[in-house]
Amino acid sequence: STDDARLLAAAQPKAKMLLLQGVNHVLKTAPQDRAANIAAYADARPLDPQVAPAILNFLQGVKP
Repeated sequence: STDDARLLAAAQPKAKMLLLQGVNHVLKTAPQDRAANIAAYADARPLDPQVAPAILNFLQGVKP
């Protein structure tokens, strides 16, 4: 849940957390409904379109 994600991020001060609307933790577009969300795990659908820009943005902020 997002509450769990917030707790995990709070436990590590250096953590960076980003919540993407409609994206599950395997980075696919998925509905809130638990059964449909779990079905997305085995679905061959691509990553949600929000994922690649978020990763690029993160990497651009990493210092060598």
